Amino acid sequence: MAFKQALARILLLPVAEFTYSEILDGLPTENSFLKFHLHKEGNPVFELNHTSLCAGVIQKTRRSRDSFDPLSLTFSPTLLSPFGQTNPGTR
Repeated sequence: MAFKQALARILLLPVAEFTYSEILDGLPTENSFLKFHLHKEGNPVFELNHTSLCAGVIQKTRRSRDSFDPLSLTFSPTLLSPFGQTNPGTR
């Protein structure tokens, strides 16, 4: 239950909503792209002048988020094992 509540809170953060919206939109916005990459001629973000999200994508993101059940996620035990071996407060 704690995992479900924690993930639900994270997904409500504006940065998470915007990032997921970019994924559903199919491209990052120019500003988001430039935070991690250099401007490159021919990149679809710039060729399409993708300065903002397409109409309706925020609503689509919210519907998707609201119907998402974090408990439906499955993780490999070998992936989770290192997390189970840590102590609270470790990085």
